[in-house]
Amino acid sequence: MAQQTNRVLVLPNVGDARLCSCKSFTFDYYYSVESMRQSAPNTTFITQDYFLQWNQEMKAIKAKKFTTKIVELGRAVDKEYIGSNQLDLKRYRKKGCLLPFDHLEYETNATLDLHITRKTGDQFVIDALQSVQSDVILMNYTAYEFNYSRLKYQPASLTYAEYLIKHAKAAANLLYPYIAVHWRMETADPDKLLKCSQNLVDYIDHIKNKTGITNVYVATDYPIDGGPIHSGTFHKLTKGHHRAANELKSHLNFYTLERIHSSLPLLDNTKFLSNIDINHKDSGIPAILDKLILTYSNWFVSAPPTCCRISSSYTAQVLQGRTTIIKQQNKTFEENTVRDNLLNVGDSGNNQHGHEKHY
Repeated sequence: MAQQTNRVLVLPNVGDARLCSCKSFTFDYYYSVESMRQSAPNTTFITQDYFLQWNQEMKAIKAKKFTTKIVELGRAVDKEYIGSNQLDLKRYRKKGCLLPFDHLEYETNATLDLHITRKTGDQFVIDALQSVQSDVILMNYTAYEFNYSRLKYQPASLTYAEYLIKHAKAAANLLYPYIAVHWRMETADPDKLLKCSQNLVDYIDHIKNKTGITNVYVATDYPIDGGPIHSGTFHKLTKGHHRAANELKSHLNFYTLERIHSSLPLLDNTKFLSNIDINHKDSGIPAILDKLILTYSNWFVSAPPTCCRISSSYTAQVLQGRTTIIKQQNKTFEENTVRDNLLNVGDSGNNQHGHEKHY
């Protein structure tokens, strides 16, 4: 959208698996800005910190304030439409951590609201944004999926930061060869989880016998090693969740990121240490590392719809990454042939991907 409207894209801060102006870390804590520049050479990117610095420099020389329009991108039920909303600007700026950006001049307290469906064409959004004459468009997303098919330039790909990829590959090297399991329990029926866990144990035994692979890596939103829940939206643990997890721990030997942590090199995040609160563990980093370790596994298993969220973008991203690696088979881990040998894209309960149906 920045390309189509001839604007600079400000990359927001990140933290706790979210992109948000209120988070503590710069965008490159999670993602590679250089990869974005390479995949979208016609777009200019700056970080939120750089934008704030520029704001303060313009204020210091008493430059004219930058006119600003707030745009809300939200979901429509049946058909896209444009609306408006009146805001309490002071409250909005405080809630959005925008008070430091005090050289912006909001032309009005009325927002431009774009309500879209998943089928909404990109031209609807582009036309609306091109109608905005303000120097700055301040966008808030509660919906972001629409039809990008007619964009002149394809959206820049999000590639994880190199230090995270390096750390995940070190974990994969430690585990190889291995079976990886992703099980998100959050929206599953708790009464069905015990049977799901029993079936998973049986299915993993089947894969072990079939492939000769013995190592198993498990990534789940349940706090299987103790500590907090691994999802910001998972708020209620039940006896059903605990029984399923105990069944897994009692009948399956497996690794998790927590269990192999002490055997890995230190995470090379020194450039971000000044932003890290030692009392707060950012949930985004383990989630990214889990995703990459799942992607690099020899055999990947995801839960069927009855045992997890029916639609998981997280799992879809793992499958997409594995598809790319399989196409490149001998280019990913050149130091060891078996490590290139991804034996499947992914097993799913409804057999969507043409591989064996599992638990």
